[in-house]
Amino acid sequence: PPWHADPKHGDFANDARMTNQEKQTLYDWVENGSPQGDSKQLPPKKEFTDGWALGRPDFVVRMPEPITVSATGVMDYQYVTIDPGFTEDKWVRASEIRPGVRSVVHHILVFISTPGADPILKKRGIGFETVGGYVPGSPPMDLADGIARYVPAGSTFVMQIHYTPDGRIRNDQSEIGLYFADPAKIRRTMQSGVVVNLDFEIPPGKDNHRVEASYRFSHDMEVHSLTPHMHFRGKSFRYELMYPSGTRETLLDIPRYDFNWQNSYQFSQPILVPEGSLLKCIAHFDNSEHNPSNPDPSIAVRWGEQTWEEMMIGFCEAVFVNQDLTAAEPQITPVAGGRYQVTFSYKPDRPAKTIHLAGTFNDWNSSSNPLTDPDGDGTYSTKAIVDAGEYRYKFVVDGNYWTHDPASRSLTGFLHESYFVAGPEPEPR
Repeated sequence: PPWHADPKHGDFANDARMTNQEKQTLYDWVENGSPQGDSKQLPPKKEFTDGWALGRPDFVVRMPEPITVSATGVMDYQYVTIDPGFTEDKWVRASEIRPGVRSVVHHILVFISTPGADPILKKRGIGFETVGGYVPGSPPMDLADGIARYVPAGSTFVMQIHYTPDGRIRNDQSEIGLYFADPAKIRRTMQSGVVVNLDFEIPPGKDNHRVEASYRFSHDMEVHSLTPHMHFRGKSFRYELMYPSGTRETLLDIPRYDFNWQNSYQFSQPILVPEGSLLKCIAHFDNSEHNPSNPDPSIAVRWGEQTWEEMMIGFCEAVFVNQDLTAAEPQITPVAGGRYQVTFSYKPDRPAKTIHLAGTFNDWNSSSNPLTDPDGDGTYSTKAIVDAGEYRYKFVVDGNYWTHDPASRSLTGFLHESYFVAGPEPEPR
């Protein structure tokens, strides 16, 4: 597939470019009349994958029923909830989505809807973390050693599917193959982040309209990959990182964006991004008649789900440096009256005068549940009594630094909150 990243910025593990030496060999071969050469040195015949590119999956999640895609018109996003029946936690190291009918599938995202997740996101029918995605030209998800997606027992998957009719009635039944990892070999959980601008307008006929978005890192993180996303009017996309020191670095530059080849750019070595850094995404759009992919250069274009509308998203896959999977998660014990005692522990990664627990169980009060360290070993703890239910929480250091629990296997919501479930679920599935 083509490679769209400017080689002056970034070192990527999935760089598909030919080397200068390989190019020169090809040029010389053409110059010499394209001779066959010694047939004894021919390489084995290329065998193309028929089926799963990563081999047989450990588990396949398939849409229970086909969805009929109309020949013409517009289809709203389709949401299909699937219960895989997991009774134990799963760690997913790789996944591959296979559209049933590729010609009508604009994209597929498979969200993890976990017990205890942000209710605002659950109400919309999706979670925040995904276990895989598909867009034209995208490779399967294959994470680095020691990194995985966490799927707690009792989770469901929600497939978000965007269909674009191709002139014929189609029946699509897409599926995703999951490849599991040994939990003992996992050191960090991959987290999804987005740098997004929802409020823009591209004027009619404008051939180089600039749109920006930014995200400030609240913790030290290792960034593993970047994926820009726009629609037909997308022209270019650039990720810039501004460090707390004032130093600026271009992480990825796509000078000629192509909607038909939406690659994910995976760093050869993760980029360590210190707390307080600002990730800035700069996109340009071509809404002129000179853009052959432009559906209509005469109209103003805003954010929208359909391809004749536009999006400006800079996806970012990263792990929290402070995550510690050997640390204890909240310990939940039944007490009298059908309630539960939850014991929290936290070892701060910086000097701390005060540490408090804030969450949905105390209306996010940052001063009502102090943590103490009576034995002076550096690990602070506190207890809370809660009713059966789903809860989200964070630790508050010195009144102004809010952090998730480093022991959390996964986080929820746009603010990356820790969560837990006490007792039976409040509502049946």
